Amino acid sequence: MRNFIRSAAQLVQNAVIPSQASGLASVRGPSSIPFHARFNSNRAGVAKIGRTTYTRLYPTMIVQPDGSTINIRYKEPRRIITLPFDLTTLTEEEQRLRLLKRRPKVAIKLEEEIDDGFKAAKYLLSRRKK
Repeated sequence: MRNFIRSAAQLVQNAVIPSQASGLASVRGPSSIPFHARFNSNRAGVAKIGRTTYTRLYPTMIVQPDGSTINIRYKEPRRIITLPFDLTTLTEEEQRLRLLKRRPKVAIKLEEEIDDGFKAAKYLLSRRKK
């Protein structure tokens, strides 16, 4: 158990030492064979980038409740963001009309009446005469 704790402590002491000139980092392993790990843009293909804020911003339009628009840059790729309307500022009649517009429209189904005036006997008689 003591050997395990000593080897773990040695690994902590043998931390990664980044080299400024070459972009490499030297790490000494337990067998003291040095190996190099690159910490550059190619590392992004191996693991997730752990950024808290992303530098890429997308052009987005904000539509305010009065209809005016503002062009901004937003963190997610959206074209339009509409801000909610405050219903408490409206009169009761305007609130009722606005809520009626939100309801789903009922689709009117038209059923066509099929005229089934086909008489097979009429066509059979003409066929028998020939």
